[in-house]
Amino acid sequence: MFISFLVVLGGFYLVLNLNKIRETKQFLSYILHELRTPLSVIQGHAELALMSPEKSLAAISLILEESKILRQMVNNLLLLFRHQLTGYLPPKGDVFLQDVLTDLVLGIQAEYRQKRVELNLGEPVLFHGYPDAIRHMFRNLLDNALRHTAMTDHLFVTMRRLESHVQIEISDDGPGIPLEQQKNLFRPFSTSQNGSTGLGLAICTWVVKLHAGKIWYETNPSGGARFVVRIPL
Repeated sequence: MFISFLVVLGGFYLVLNLNKIRETKQFLSYILHELRTPLSVIQGHAELALMSPEKSLAAISLILEESKILRQMVNNLLLLFRHQLTGYLPPKGDVFLQDVLTDLVLGIQAEYRQKRVELNLGEPVLFHGYPDAIRHMFRNLLDNALRHTAMTDHLFVTMRRLESHVQIEISDDGPGIPLEQQKNLFRPFSTSQNGSTGLGLAICTWVVKLHAGKIWYETNPSGGARFVVRIPL
């Protein structure tokens, strides 16, 4: 009986490892697919800059924008890959939410000087959680808003303390998200018509779950998109 138990246990272990290998291969294929697009764009604009000096400034600007997208995509992929393979969790600590959001918005204003970002944070909020993951999540949400709105559109970041939780809203006055795309917003690798892979929003869902919170999308009554994050305190 003991030998039979070992055989069954060994078979179960083999199935688990085969499933892990299969998941890893699938994940790597996603990585190769998603990295190919920004790399191709960067290469194309670099070649254009070399062949046509009068267009080099515009090409370099586009290369810079694609590099920012690529950097965030790689960060998302690495975080998701580590978690799927090893169950990795980032270190815990105190989260000073007002400081996190302020720093991120200041960084955005330095990168996108023409973009108008309005910050309304209310009273300071402190809770124990995963500081690096929280920062990563809000960077994703802000990048998502920046990528899918025009430079003339406004971006709004609002934080409110409501009894036992804090609610953060990141909204804009852009075109919003079509209804047929909204159901797949938080699914990884569900590429939409605007080229978004959904990877960043999938990371946001994971981070919110780490904090026993919620995240959802809603359309602004006046138009535009609004992402809402609610975290218990």
